[in-house]
Amino acid sequence: MLIKPYFPIQNEKIVSESFVSGINTFSTNQLYEEILDLLKGGNAENIYRSQVEKVNYHTKLRSYCPAFTIKPSYLEVFHLSVVDLGQINHVLETAALFGTIHEKCMSTEINLKDSVAVVFNNQIIEHCVQGYLCELPTEVNIDALTQFSLLWQGRIDYSLQLFLKLHEKAGMHILNDVYIEFTMKIKNTWESNTLQLILDALYCKFSLQLQDWLLYGTLPVHNKQWMFSKRSEIPDCRKWREWVYPKFKLFPVSLKYMDDVFNELLSIGKAQLFLQESNYTTKFKENVKLMQESTSVLNNPRIFYEIKERAHFSSTIRKIHLIANKFIVDNLMKEDRFMEHWEIIKSYLLLTNYKISDGVVTNLEKCLNITEDNIIFDLSNLMGNQSDFFSQKVRPAFTTLVYTNPHSSIMSKNVTFFIPNLNFCIMEPVSINFKASLSISIIINESHLNSFQKIFKLTISLASICKAYDEVYDDIRNGCREVRRTNDIYSDDYPMFRLMMHFRRAYSWLNLFLRRCHYHVFGYIIPLHTNAFEKEIKTQQSMDDLITLFSNFLRQLKEDLFLDDKSRNAFMSILEALCFCNDFLGLLKNTLARIGFASSSLSPVEIVSTEREITSYLSIFLGKLDVIADNIIKECPSGLFNGERKNFYAMIGQVISQKTLY
Repeated sequence: MLIKPYFPIQNEKIVSESFVSGINTFSTNQLYEEILDLLKGGNAENIYRSQVEKVNYHTKLRSYCPAFTIKPSYLEVFHLSVVDLGQINHVLETAALFGTIHEKCMSTEINLKDSVAVVFNNQIIEHCVQGYLCELPTEVNIDALTQFSLLWQGRIDYSLQLFLKLHEKAGMHILNDVYIEFTMKIKNTWESNTLQLILDALYCKFSLQLQDWLLYGTLPVHNKQWMFSKRSEIPDCRKWREWVYPKFKLFPVSLKYMDDVFNELLSIGKAQLFLQESNYTTKFKENVKLMQESTSVLNNPRIFYEIKERAHFSSTIRKIHLIANKFIVDNLMKEDRFMEHWEIIKSYLLLTNYKISDGVVTNLEKCLNITEDNIIFDLSNLMGNQSDFFSQKVRPAFTTLVYTNPHSSIMSKNVTFFIPNLNFCIMEPVSINFKASLSISIIINESHLNSFQKIFKLTISLASICKAYDEVYDDIRNGCREVRRTNDIYSDDYPMFRLMMHFRRAYSWLNLFLRRCHYHVFGYIIPLHTNAFEKEIKTQQSMDDLITLFSNFLRQLKEDLFLDDKSRNAFMSILEALCFCNDFLGLLKNTLARIGFASSSLSPVEIVSTEREITSYLSIFLGKLDVIADNIIKECPSGLFNGERKNFYAMIGQVISQKTLY
């Protein structure tokens, strides 16, 4: 800071006789008494008030600070020495600094943004202004005034700079800045001790705000500057996630490495809000009573910033967290029957239950309702037939899946449904029938259900085409036997047997791919993640833990099934291969229906043409497998190429290498 030099005390060579006679009765003691009045924040008749210009080196901005100047004419009378003049200058500078901080702290025009800023302002007044006034010297002499000035000028100047730096801020910004300032000071100095007293007061205020949040879910009035804030209009099923949102950058700096504590603090308040919103008044009051026994520990402000207290603070919050969430989790599992809803999802969307999966695939046409605008899967009839499997108290929310229909003009309900075509597989859902309880809808929200619909497209397609290939296998086997029985296999003209071998070779190759995919999805990936999820869910102790666990489970499941956004091309190439298998199945069925296993059904030209078509199918199929492998490599960098993806990539390579076996 560049200070423009000034000379508050100046010697005057010529003094009028009338002026000298007018101050004969004025003594040096009276001068020092006026200086003492200035130190107290008062006024003096014989001392000028002026302004000093200051220039900031960094910002180049000019500012003006008050200064005091003795009327120069008095100096000829008192004949003050150079030492006395220097001491008086120092004392007057101290008085000017005190006048500035006193005026700013006491001003009614100061704009304090919230209650934390009010506490900070009051602490500056108590420990700086009041402390200064209490230690003013009682003796009126230049030595006592100088000693006081030497002691307090640096303190007042530091306090003023701190006040000017922080008084326009609010909430956690003030608390965090004071804590950082405190950690930078040497211990047992006046600055360090004063900052600790201010910090204790700020943390006491923070503690009261925190206890209101933990016990009642109440946020400070000016919660935009607090570590949690509340939105106004949010639907019930999204309130847990979006109604109260965290701002980790406003979390106390002294606790910044305790991320788990921050999440637990957020979860506790949300749990209390949930109990109030869900009209569990009795349980809410019980929680408040139990939690008050533990929150009394938070009344000690140093538990928030002293390292030795962190373990105690963390264990206290963990205890409160368990109390707040226990009823909600128990109610979710027992009354809302979350695990039974989960079994419905597994059975009907992930198709993990073989009996139900077979029923869904077998009765697919009954579930499928194709209109001009939509393709609707209605699984309610199938679920109704499984009353022995699920409790009647469960009202599954996943019975109706609706998609847009890209073939409204040509598609009808009587279309043979082996597998959805490629356009169907990439459709986005339009709506979903969701009627679960509030707590379940918080964990399994609309976004999660949309993800399950995408997985359902894959599982129903794969299960359908694999079942269709199983059904046609007997036709191929019987056809080969019939050709052997009705034809002389040693004759030169034996086209039908050769054609059937072509079909069997192609069928075996495509069926190998389908079987490997079926095992990878239904025998490896889905059981791997569902079993891990069901194991972990037993140890979760809060709604946030359940939400995080379920979201992570679904994210990992989508990644390993190539349903995440980063693997879009890989997933599309897999779907194209499945659709290609379905197209070949249509060719196979049509050909078997035409030949009727009789040599006269197809002419030699038709037989040769069909053989070439089969060879073309196999060449295209090989190309699609290569595309799948290339997309997996391109879209799965080394960081994402986990064991599950490596296994699928290796499976594709094994299928390609099997061509010599057929």
